[in-house]
Amino acid sequence: MQLIDFELCNYRLHKQILIEFCPGLNVVIGANESGKSTLVEGLHRALFLPSRCSGALLEEMRAKPTAGDPEITLRFKAGLLQYTLRKRFAGPRGSTSLISSAGNTWQGDKAEDELAELVGAAAVQRARVGEQLRERWGHLWVWQGTAGLNPLDLGVGALDQKKLLEQLQDSGQLGIQSQLDQRVVELVQQRWSNSFTDKGRIGKAGSHLAMAQREEQQAKEHLSAINKLLQEQQEARDNQFAASASLAELDQLIPLLLQLEPLELQKAQLINQLKPLNDLKEQLSSLQLESNSLKNKLEPLILSRDQLCKQIPIVEQERNGANNILDSTVKEAEQLQQSIRKATIEEKLLSLEANIQRDKELRQLLLDLPDINLGIVEQLRDKQQQLKLAEITMQSLATKVELLMAESAVYVNGEPLNIGSSTCLNATSILQTAGLELRIIPGDGGKVAQAMAKHEFLESSLNADLRRLRVENIEQAVHLERHRSELLAEQQRLQAEKASESVEDLREALEKYINDQLPIASIDDLRKQLDDLVPIGRERRQAFNQLDNKLTNQREQLANCNQLINIQQEELVKTDTLLKELLKRFGSVDEVDGQLSKLNLNISELEKRQEVLKKQLSSDFPGYKGFNSSHAHQQREVALQKVAAAGALLRADGINDRYAQREQLEAALEARISERERLEQDALMLDLLRQLLQEEQTAMALQYTEPVTKKLDSYLSCCFPGPMQSSLEYQSNKGFINLQWQRGDSAVAWEFSALSGGTKEILAASLRLAMAEVLANAYSGCLPLVFDDAFSNVDPGRWPWVSALLQKGANQGLQLILFSCDPTFCEELPANQRLQLP
Repeated sequence: MQLIDFELCNYRLHKQILIEFCPGLNVVIGANESGKSTLVEGLHRALFLPSRCSGALLEEMRAKPTAGDPEITLRFKAGLLQYTLRKRFAGPRGSTSLISSAGNTWQGDKAEDELAELVGAAAVQRARVGEQLRERWGHLWVWQGTAGLNPLDLGVGALDQKKLLEQLQDSGQLGIQSQLDQRVVELVQQRWSNSFTDKGRIGKAGSHLAMAQREEQQAKEHLSAINKLLQEQQEARDNQFAASASLAELDQLIPLLLQLEPLELQKAQLINQLKPLNDLKEQLSSLQLESNSLKNKLEPLILSRDQLCKQIPIVEQERNGANNILDSTVKEAEQLQQSIRKATIEEKLLSLEANIQRDKELRQLLLDLPDINLGIVEQLRDKQQQLKLAEITMQSLATKVELLMAESAVYVNGEPLNIGSSTCLNATSILQTAGLELRIIPGDGGKVAQAMAKHEFLESSLNADLRRLRVENIEQAVHLERHRSELLAEQQRLQAEKASESVEDLREALEKYINDQLPIASIDDLRKQLDDLVPIGRERRQAFNQLDNKLTNQREQLANCNQLINIQQEELVKTDTLLKELLKRFGSVDEVDGQLSKLNLNISELEKRQEVLKKQLSSDFPGYKGFNSSHAHQQREVALQKVAAAGALLRADGINDRYAQREQLEAALEARISERERLEQDALMLDLLRQLLQEEQTAMALQYTEPVTKKLDSYLSCCFPGPMQSSLEYQSNKGFINLQWQRGDSAVAWEFSALSGGTKEILAASLRLAMAEVLANAYSGCLPLVFDDAFSNVDPGRWPWVSALLQKGANQGLQLILFSCDPTFCEELPANQRLQLP
């Protein structure tokens, strides 16, 4: 089977996209979030997801915002024919069509069935989409993030191991079971399944063995029931005898209990009288002790109160003196602060008046200076620069004539020119000598004249500007501009200071201090006096605070002391009043002691009489200790009921022969046990036969691993030079298991889980290629393998190994489709086709 092209419409982020495939290795390159995994998912769902799927699975396939139903079109080759598969996923409205190049067309479920025949796996049932979808073609499909997982962990169904075994048998390399052998195995398995559960537990529900076990259990229950009835009959006889004996004993016990209970009542009454007297005695003693304790506590409290009353006036006088000293210090500090504020205002007023006078002077100076600013200076400099350029132009256009030697006199414009001298000609001139007259025209035509005219104009304009500004040259203008700028800056500063405070405000503020008697000194002296006064004031404040806190504490102590004295006095009054009241009502403590002695004597006499009766009860009736007459009467009624019940049960049981019934049930149980043991032995013999057949099948099936491991080793040799060996196991009920890899001369075979991430990905890919190569004959010699970011953990140094591995798979006729976000890795691969996703 070979994929030709694949088109997605309205599928997640793909509005419409077409991917064409070629034989061999196809590399699809795309950045992260470009939809590579979406293409892998869509291609897989085209093959194995029913078009009528619904719910969350359908919603996650829809494009956002929803534009239409997701549609997938897939063209592929199978055998000698080409097929076109179209699916529209729309819940109950979903549709599937399959068209072959031979002209055959299938729709709906028939199309799904025909597709299942071509791909060798049925579409996933809609009720089990979440469990089975990703397992379809699990040996050919490497989902993103699963490249490092062991393919054998996917299970028998996901790896298509049934068809894999068929191809291994058809290849002629393995022994094939005969139809008779297979029929025997199936019959043994069928009979075994009738007696055993899927987990191997004997006695499957509904089997003859289970029925025999159930009948045996019922026979045991019936026998147990008759034994229980016989036991109840014997227990009834025993109960009747015990109840009769208990009844006779109770008839003797009750008269003695009736004598003992009045004594207990009299003793309880005396004890009740004894408790108030004991409480009264204890209360009298407690009140006396409490009164003495309160008096002892009052004495130190009163002494402490008297001492505080003497100390508080002294501390108050000291505190008041410290307060007066502190007030005088504060007043002196306030006067110094007032003096500083007054002097500061006077200083500001003098400074402001001086600034106003200076501002007037600046205004007059600015009026006397020419109105020259920076722009005017720049204009003058520009004209001066242009004048210099004009002079340079004139000099460059002028003609210089120098007389080196002459036999006769030479004249320039009628003026003699001496030997060794020179002259510059700026205009048309006549040079004359004996027998010779030359006209010299300097420059290029009239440019000299133009340059001279421009020079005269600029010179005239510059002089006019200097005269207008009343300066002799540009340097003087620059000096006047700087002086004027400095005066303007000073004027702005003075105006800013003037704007912050006015003379009137300062004078008004100064009038507040006219009548105050304040110290007179400089601001620095006043501030020094204030700074010197601060630590003195701090010390005086601290002294005052200490005395104030001391006075407050002593007043609080006095208040607490008075409160405690009042509380203790109130308690003492209450205690003494209660003590007097009790003595008045009940007499003294000695009188209470006399009453207590009399009651204790009476109680002692009653206890002696009780002791005599209790000894008689203990000796005659040791089992009834602690009983009273009421309890004994209840026990007598219970004994009468037991005698009556046991007699009724014995009379009813005498109708049937329970022992004969038990003998019949025991015989029936023996028959049931014998039948169950026979069926059990048959089942165990069948289980042993099944195990022997499975072991024989497993021994034959061990031959399956050798062809697969040979192909696996041939792929691994592309990546790992040197000696190495892979190994697999095969079990008839589990399929291929226990993938291991041994490298070099080491005798250690590494489990798949113990390998590094990159080695796991290479080993898993090699195993998939080996299985696909074996299965390819069942699919017209070709199968597609899809890798989604499958070699992300392989180091760049191993990329050539991966390239050789995939090249070998392509050379064996497999179609490989690899999706990757790493363009550098993709460049290393020998792709038959490269596709770049937008």
